[in-house]
Amino acid sequence: MENWAIALICTAILMVPVITIILAVVVLVKKPKQNKIFGYRTKRTLSCEKTWELANKLWGECALICEVLGLVVLSVILYFTIPNHLIIGCITSAFLIIITGIIPIIFVEVNIRKSRCVDGLIYGEKRQKGMVP
Repeated sequence: MENWAIALICTAILMVPVITIILAVVVLVKKPKQNKIFGYRTKRTLSCEKTWELANKLWGECALICEVLGLVVLSVILYFTIPNHLIIGCITSAFLIIITGIIPIIFVEVNIRKSRCVDGLIYGEKRQKGMVP
């Protein structure tokens, strides 16, 4: 395979975590207001402002960590598999990209299910005495 094609494949593979890192930083820095266009949008997060803020903060932090680690691992995988084992490198990279994309979603969903929003306040499973759920 031509060198330019291999370079294009590697660039395309590495762009996925780079774009996700940029989105995670934007979510952490700009803290998007509740909307239906940008942010971690689910029925649960759109139902309460505090849940929206918590979900976006958790997703931003977890996505940033996962994607930075994923980018490092992807770089190593591509370095050792391309050009001799292009198919193995691409399949492994695709699998890693999917995993690093799913982990933040699972992390956020588990954490926002543990909490619930009542009158704009978030209550977790561990409630202090005297707190009204």
